Amino acid sequence: MNMRCKVCLHFSCSIIAVAFHAGCRSESTSELLQTAQMAYDKAVESESHGSIVEALNSIDIAITTGGLNPDLLAQAYLLRARCRSQNGDLVGAEEDIGLAELGTPNPSQLHWTKAIYSDAKGEKQEAKAEFSKARKLDPSLKLPRQQ
Repeated sequence: MNMRCKVCLHFSCSIIAVAFHAGCRSESTSELLQTAQMAYDKAVESESHGSIVEALNSIDIAITTGGLNPDLLAQAYLLRARCRSQNGDLVGAEEDIGLAELGTPNPSQLHWTKAIYSDAKGEKQEAKAEFSKARKLDPSLKLPRQQ
């Protein structure tokens, strides 16, 4: 299955999951959306404090809950790719970057994530180039070891 099909399938499954949970559980759709948003927010905060495992756990909940809008889902995939890169799961990180690229990710976040991924792969020149692109768009970005 190609990457575009995976994204379409994930978005479709997210919509179905929200509808299923709303109809078959006591949680309403708004509660599922709130759960996904809270998990996403917790993941962002955990990542900012360097708690990669906690961020990874929270972002997995946010993604699998099925309540994130498509733009936020693309950002969630980038966050998970950064966490996976720093945790050594380069295959998972690469897949998440591909999924995010099919959405509408923030360009600075995309380049920042690719820099972290390339750095984890040992591709220092590629990491430097991606980080330079990211910093041009958002000068506040730093590589994890510089935080």
